Amino acid sequence: MRRSRPPDPLWPPIAVLTAAYLTGTAAGVLIGGTWWLTVVVGVTLALATLLARLAPASVAILLAAVALAGAGHARWQTHEASALPPVSVLTGVHTLVGTAREDAPVRGTLARVDLDVETVDGVPSAGGVRVTMLAPATPVHAGQRIRVTGKVEPPSRIEGFDYSGYLRSQGIVATLAFPQRIEVLGDGWPAWRTSLRAVRRQAVANIERALPNPASALAAGILVGERGTLPPEVAADLRATGTTHLIVVSGQNVAITLGVLLPLVTLVLPRRRAALLLLLLLPAYVVTVGGDPPVARAALMAAGIAVAGALGRRTPGWLWLLLAAALMVAHDPSMATDISFLLSETATVGVLVVAPALRDALLAALRWPGAGARATLAETVATAAGAAACVLPVQVAVFERFTPWSVLANVLVAPLYEAALIVTTLAAALGWWAPAADVLRVAGRAAPEAFLDAVSLLARLPGAQAGGAWPRWAGLAWYAGLAVVSVMLARVGRRATPALSPGGSGGFARTVALGAVVVAVWGVVLAPAQRLDEVVVLDVGQGSATLIRSKGTAVLVETGPPDGAAVRALDAARAARRIDLVILTHADADHAGGLARLRERYDVGQVVGSEETLRMRKVEGGVIDIGDRVRAGAWSLTVLGPPTDASTVASENDRSLVLLAESGARRVLLTADIEAAGETWLVRSGWPLRADVALVPHHGSTSSSTPSFVRAVSPAVAVVSVARTELLRPSGGRGARAVRQVEALSHRSRRHGHTRNGWDATLGADGEVAASAGRATARARARSEGIGGRSASPSTRSSGPVQPASERRGPGRPARWRPGRRRAPSQRNAGTRRPSTPLETPKRRR
Repeated sequence: MRRSRPPDPLWPPIAVLTAAYLTGTAAGVLIGGTWWLTVVVGVTLALATLLARLAPASVAILLAAVALAGAGHARWQTHEASALPPVSVLTGVHTLVGTAREDAPVRGTLARVDLDVETVDGVPSAGGVRVTMLAPATPVHAGQRIRVTGKVEPPSRIEGFDYSGYLRSQGIVATLAFPQRIEVLGDGWPAWRTSLRAVRRQAVANIERALPNPASALAAGILVGERGTLPPEVAADLRATGTTHLIVVSGQNVAITLGVLLPLVTLVLPRRRAALLLLLLLPAYVVTVGGDPPVARAALMAAGIAVAGALGRRTPGWLWLLLAAALMVAHDPSMATDISFLLSETATVGVLVVAPALRDALLAALRWPGAGARATLAETVATAAGAAACVLPVQVAVFERFTPWSVLANVLVAPLYEAALIVTTLAAALGWWAPAADVLRVAGRAAPEAFLDAVSLLARLPGAQAGGAWPRWAGLAWYAGLAVVSVMLARVGRRATPALSPGGSGGFARTVALGAVVVAVWGVVLAPAQRLDEVVVLDVGQGSATLIRSKGTAVLVETGPPDGAAVRALDAARAARRIDLVILTHADADHAGGLARLRERYDVGQVVGSEETLRMRKVEGGVIDIGDRVRAGAWSLTVLGPPTDASTVASENDRSLVLLAESGARRVLLTADIEAAGETWLVRSGWPLRADVALVPHHGSTSSSTPSFVRAVSPAVAVVSVARTELLRPSGGRGARAVRQVEALSHRSRRHGHTRNGWDATLGADGEVAASAGRATARARARSEGIGGRSASPSTRSSGPVQPASERRGPGRPARWRPGRRRAPSQRNAGTRRPSTPLETPKRRR
C-alpha cells in the first residue's frame, strides 16, 4: 500500500513570518486596541488551518506567525505610548544647541532648519525643533552644529490640518520662530558623512547648471529627493495626477545606479565580485542622497539580492521587499506611518507583483513576442499601471483627494519619466563641464519639460481636482480587489520574469560611445544665439532683480531673495552662463540675498555696491557711489543716489543706490527701495529723472512713489515687483495710485495669468515692452503724452510705439551737482579697491 505524501509546508516560511509582523503592526495603526486582540485573531486563524489539515511544520510556522503579529502590534502600541522628548515641554526663551538634519531650505527671505537638539541652556536634552528664521547670508548645511536663542513654543494649530501630528511624525516636537541670535559652531557630523553630503550638493549644483528651472527642480527631486525648489504649482499638479511618488527617491534610483555601474565594474572583475564591490558602496550612496526610507529599503533589497546572487541562489524580489519592510518597521515603528516609506513600499509591490502579471496578460492578449520594442512598451505600461494602482489608496489617505486619472497619468508619463531620469543622471555627472552643460541645457531639457507639460495637462482634465478621502474599508477593499485581479491576470499570461533579475551588460560600451558622439555633435553645432539689447525685470516675487544684456555683456542689478528666485528667472530668460557684473543697491535680503545661489549656478564676474552694503553682506567687491558710471555694452548705468546730505535720509532704504540705465534715447530708472525722503532729494538734486520705464520704488509701498517723484519720472511703463499674495493686497496701494495718476502701463508679476515661470517685463532694443511667461510672450506697446495725457491702459492688447523721454520733454538738461555736500569717491574710499572694467567712473560734474 502506497503511503500518501503529506502536504508541503507553507513556502517560503520567512514570507509568512515577515508578513505576520507587518500585519500586526498595521492592525495597531489602523484598528488600535491592545496587542492581545491581534493574538486572539491570529489564534483563530491558526485553528482554522488545523481544520484544513496542514502539515505539522506549517502549524508551527503559523504559531510563530501569531506570536510575531502580536509582537508587531505591541511594538507599535509601545511606540505610541512612549513619552515625548524633553524639548516638547519647553516654553519661553531658551538657548538651544543642535545639529541640522538637512540643508536649510529657503523660501523668499525665510529659511527653515530642523535641529536635533543636544543641549538646552547648557543642560543635555533631546528632541527635534523646527527653527524659522530670516535667510542667513551663509547657507546652513546638513550636519552643522547650530546655537540658537529664541522663544520655544509647541507647534501651532492649523484648522483642518493636524500640523503638530505631521511634525511629530518627523520627530519635531517644538518650534522656534525668528530667533534673537543664531550661530554656526562647526560640523557635528563625521568628516566622511559631511563629505558625502557635499557630493549631493555638488550633484544638485551640476543639475542646476545644466538644466533650467523648473526642469532642474524636477530633476533634483527625481535623483536625490531635493524638493525645496520645486514650484508650488508643479507640486500641486503632481498631487492632482497621483504622480508625486515619482519625485520621491526610491528603489528605482538604486536600481539604475547599480545597473549603470555594474556593467562598468564587470569590465575588470567577475560579475559576482563586482556585485559584492557595489554592495560595499551602497551605504555611501544612501548617505549621499539623504538616507530617506525608500532609499534605505531599496538598499536592503539590493544587498539581499547581491548576496543571494553571489551564493548562486535566486530569490523572488517580493520576498526581499517583505524582509526589508519588516526590518525597517521593527527598527523604527514610525515607518508604518511615514508617507515616503508607504508610497515607496506600495509602488514597489505594484512593480514586483502586479506589473509582471499585467505585462504577461497584455503580451498574451495582443499576441506580441516576449522581446523587442513592443514587449518593452508593454512592460513600461504594466509597470506604471501596477505602481499607480497600488499607491492610489495611500495617496488618497495622505492627501485626502481621489485622483481618478492617476493610473492613466502614470502610464502616459512613464516614458517621459524614464527619459528625464537619464537626462538627470547625465546632468548630475557632467553639469560641471561647461560644454556638456550647454548641450544638456538645449537638448536635454526636452524630456523633463515634456514630463512637466504632460502632468500639467493631465492635472486640468475634468475631475482631476475633485474627489475626497476614502474610508479605511474602501482602501482595504481596493487592495483585495487588486489581488484578485492580479491572480486572474497571472492565469491569463505567461510565467512572469523576476522584476529585479540582473540584466545583461551587452551593448553598454556601444551605448556610451554613441552618447559621447551625440554630445560632441551637439557641442559643435550649438552656438549661443545673438540676442538684441534688452533690460529684463525678472520675476522674483517680493524682491528685485534686473538683467541688462547688450553685445555679449550681462549685468545683473540686484539678486532677488535668498531662495534663488533670480536664478530660476534667469534660467527662464535663457541668460548666458556668465554674469559679468552684479550691482547690489542695498543690503536687504530680498534685493541682495540671492548672491550665494547665483554664484553656485552662474559664472559671476565682479560684484559692486556701496561700501556699507558690501560690508553688511560680507561680500568682497568694488565700491561705487553717486556719480559713478557702469558700462554694459550699449547701455550706460549712472548712479544717481543715495543722497549726499545725510540729514535728508529718513531710513536705511533711502541709502539705496538709484541707477539710471541709458541706451541712446531709451532710459530705464531702477529705484531699489527708496522712500519719500530719498525721492524728494532726487527731485531736488537736478538729475534728469524722466524715463521710459521705471521700477516702482519699494514694491509700491505707501512710503514711496510720491506725486512729485512720479511727475518727475513720468514713465511710460511702471513695473512693480511683488509677491503673488501682494497681487490681491498691494503694499499700501499708494504707489499704485501714484502710477495711475500718470496713466502708466503697469505690469505686475502674474497679473496677466498664472504660469509656471511667472512674468518678466522686458524692454527690447526695438522699443517694445514685453511681458513674457515661459514660451508665451505678450507684446505691449505703451503710449504716453505726458502728465494728464491719455496713454495705454494696463493691458497686453494696447498698441502704439514707446515715445522716448527725450522726445516728450525736449533736449535733456545736463545733470547738476550740488557742491560741498559729499567728498569725491576717491577721497571717501581711499584704500578701498575700486571697480575695474566694465566700470567707468568719470569725474563729477559740478
